[in-house]
Amino acid sequence: MSKGKYSLSFLNGALELAVRMSVNMGLDDAVVFSLPKEGLIEAFKKEFRCQKFPLELEEADISLKEALRDFLCIGPDSAELSEKLAELTERHFGKTEKICYPREYGKFRDNIGGRNGPFYNISDVFFAFMPEEVLCFFSGNFE
Repeated sequence: MSKGKYSLSFLNGALELAVRMSVNMGLDDAVVFSLPKEGLIEAFKKEFRCQKFPLELEEADISLKEALRDFLCIGPDSAELSEKLAELTERHFGKTEKICYPREYGKFRDNIGGRNGPFYNISDVFFAFMPEEVLCFFSGNFE
């Protein structure tokens, strides 16, 4: 069961602040969605209207902090930003179990961009498996 809309809204606000503090995000913005662990792929396809896309996830051997560092384009001089955002996320949603990325990343971005995804152009995405749900982090823009 989801930790609730309040926690997700809070995380989206913190993520927006982190994007603004990152000097390398350019025109990109970011958003996080909560999806159920059970039936994740089908829930994702329904949410983003991509029923025909064969979404497969591949586990990465990295922490949430590392995934956020890459996601926010943070260099070593600003590493504390991803660390604090990871701590905040885990305080609200529990310890991260694993991080996954779409297996066919280029095809994923092509299928989820445009009218289907949260942004017209998808720059980055990753899935953080938490104890009760999966957090799907997107970055992109409308340019």
